[in-house]
Amino acid sequence: MKKTYIRNAFIGFFLSLIVISCKIFQSNEIPKVIDPSYSIDHFSDERGYSVSFELSKEAEPIFLIINKIKQPITLENKSGLEYKVKVIAETRKIENHQTQGTLQENGIVFKVKNQEVFKPVNFRLK
Repeated sequence: MKKTYIRNAFIGFFLSLIVISCKIFQSNEIPKVIDPSYSIDHFSDERGYSVSFELSKEAEPIFLIINKIKQPITLENKSGLEYKVKVIAETRKIENHQTQGTLQENGIVFKVKNQEVFKPVNFRLK
């Protein structure tokens, strides 16, 4: 019985080392988000958010999630390492416009080595 306990403890320790090393490696690939902020926009028949943030190094953000709305990030939103994304929550201008909802918290989804990695971000209201 004592040998089984030692073997299980060794296997558990080895698996936890693998998980921790993968997390550390993956976190080195994800850049820091600098000055994440948003403002509420009300145009004629549109309501939504203007979100801006800057990255500490080159990366590939693919989705922005703010207030339970998931918005794709395109190359048009990029200017150097700075991103400005317009998120439409409601509109009467675009026919059949559907916002993509999610249950995730506010953050950015990055593409790292063909995997989607979510990084929670605390956006501040301007």
